[in-house]
Amino acid sequence: VPLIAAISLLAAFAEHARNKVNLQEKLTQRARSLHTQIMADRGYYAKVIVPRLIELGGTIGPDYKPVHGRFPLPATFVREVSEITASHKNGFTANLISPWAINKDKGLKDQFQRDAFDYLMKSPTGQFVRTDTIEGRAVMRVLMADVASAQSCVDCHNAHAQSPRRDFKLHDLMGGLEIIMPVDQYVKESRRELLVSVAGGLGMCVLVLGIVA
Repeated sequence: VPLIAAISLLAAFAEHARNKVNLQEKLTQRARSLHTQIMADRGYYAKVIVPRLIELGGTIGPDYKPVHGRFPLPATFVREVSEITASHKNGFTANLISPWAINKDKGLKDQFQRDAFDYLMKSPTGQFVRTDTIEGRAVMRVLMADVASAQSCVDCHNAHAQSPRRDFKLHDLMGGLEIIMPVDQYVKESRRELLVSVAGGLGMCVLVLGIVA
């Protein structure tokens, strides 16, 4: 009887350990999916919406709110969408950053971002992942490359008077999209799965004991 109980509990904890190992991969896959979707939306905005706005006599810029006929930059578009998603419970945050940012607020701010760009310079198709604590909350931070997908983006950055770099070409690495996701939601799910596994193991143990009895 003790042997049956021990085996049941060990099996439950082994399953929990396996799920814990898969947690980072699960979050990374979700971040990759979000990156693909956000970049597709941003690419459509830069390649289709912006040229059409310019044809119609509009302009784009960071001061689009007080200026009539001016519309947000692609990076601003991503930031405002991110603010909406972050306002939801357990929502993610997405932010475009760059070592060559025109807006200094979009520059590199901490060691994670510096390490991530060192990695992306060597592996632009990869993703840099690290768990961190922000405002007392456990999060996973994932940074993936932002490449020049539209000629309008390249021309805008190269021609800007405050641009620290003016030799960008199409498909060059211009920055990165950082996605921050709360981990505690998934930790709670993992604990819940552990309790279910333990309860299932104990249920099997009781069933076997009943048969033996």
